[in-house]
Amino acid sequence: MIQNRAAGSQAQPSGSSPLGQFFAFLLAGGISSTISLVSRHFFNLIVPYEAAVVLAQLVGIGVAFSLSRLFVFANSGPPVVFAFGRFVLVNVLSVLIVAGVSSIAFRLVLPLLGVTFYPAILAQIIGLACSAVPSFLGHKYFSFR
Repeated sequence: MIQNRAAGSQAQPSGSSPLGQFFAFLLAGGISSTISLVSRHFFNLIVPYEAAVVLAQLVGIGVAFSLSRLFVFANSGPPVVFAFGRFVLVNVLSVLIVAGVSSIAFRLVLPLLGVTFYPAILAQIIGLACSAVPSFLGHKYFSFR
């Protein structure tokens, strides 16, 4: 059960351990990342890879905020507008991590390793994975605090 927002100072569902909260964050992130992956594919039809990754991240940010606010950090104190502003700030770092790591993996690492099986998707997944822990910590201690 979710506690009243005003009653809780911790940004997590009542009865949820920090590890449980992290897994809920990963689930919400998995859903938003899947939407990001699909949207990147369509954006990539009209813009270069790196631009498609950034645009897809913006789509994913909207989904991730909604899911995180509802299910992961439900007891957060700040009003939605402030929480969203903070969420966007944390995600600026996340976008830089995802875009940078994805680009390096796609342009350099995967070709060097001879990976030819869906390298664009694999590179983006690697970038998304690299942003998981920094994003969780930023949202837990800043966005929804």
